[in-house]
Amino acid sequence: MQSLAFKYFVEVAEYGSLSAAAEKLGVAISAVSRQVSMLEERVGTALFDRGVRGMALTEAGALLLQHARRQILETDATLQEIARLQGMAQNHIRIACTQGLANQLVPKTIAGFQKEFTDTTFDLWIDRAATAAGRVADGNADIAITFSSKPVDNVAVRYV
Repeated sequence: MQSLAFKYFVEVAEYGSLSAAAEKLGVAISAVSRQVSMLEERVGTALFDRGVRGMALTEAGALLLQHARRQILETDATLQEIARLQGMAQNHIRIACTQGLANQLVPKTIAGFQKEFTDTTFDLWIDRAATAAGRVADGNADIAITFSSKPVDNVAVRYV
């Protein structure tokens, strides 16, 4: 399972600030700061460049974030498999798409899918095409549905 320090680190990386991460997590800023500092001490280097406009990942921080995201995905998959073994399977699909597809096509498709597969839940993020594809590359979405002519590194295009 993911440590508290990793969880807080991922949130700071996502939101770019201690205060935004603390608000999302529902904890004090000092708690987030302390966990990030302890993690930096443990790995022996700074994970963030701290600036007036927030916090940006260092090269070491970017490497650790990739690891943390892989760990989150593996943990989620393992927990789903355990639930399946106990007869409580629930599949969860994370979709990122562009605004034009989020108005009708994607919601209708999700609704039709859920009629047949009632144990499936969805998260839907709506953003620009590059950001949606980037969510897949980062491990924050399982699929991106976009209109785009530019490929994104680390993302396999399955349908054109």
